[in-house]
Amino acid sequence: MKKLMTMFAAAAMAAGCAWGVERIQVGKVANHYPWDGKVDCTFTTDGDHEISWVYYKDDFDFAGDDCIWVDQFSWAPLAPSATQTTVVPVPYAWLEKYYPGTAGYEARAKSMAANGRNTVEEAYVAGLDPTDPVAEFTAFIEMLDGVAKVTWSPDLNTNGAVRVYTIY
Repeated sequence: MKKLMTMFAAAAMAAGCAWGVERIQVGKVANHYPWDGKVDCTFTTDGDHEISWVYYKDDFDFAGDDCIWVDQFSWAPLAPSATQTTVVPVPYAWLEKYYPGTAGYEARAKSMAANGRNTVEEAYVAGLDPTDPVAEFTAFIEMLDGVAKVTWSPDLNTNGAVRVYTIY
């Protein structure tokens, strides 16, 4: 499940702070940096993550005013944006397009599409309108110079997007 880390950071006078995630620096404040140093970092994998803060001091002396602050740190799961129990995650936005205001995304994705042959999830994978009773995915095989060529409709390999289909 995706998680979001948020925090604010500030630095006073001759000090600074850098922070990193998985040993990669993602932010830095230094030398009287105000509290508007908001940091958002999204983690897309489960498991342990390394988050680090490193205090550093420059060559100037400001008699006790050298410090950094980290405040309002939060670590929260992000709400999922696609189904979690289907074979292929079906985006909630896609389900809302065809079934606006419908609650229960998981059940909707597993329900029968209007064509009576596919589930809504299968309609998503095939690029079909799940509310169209005559929607169908059709594959064609033709021989060209002794080589079989397979094409299909609808063809979702458009606008630079490439879909990979497995034929059994």
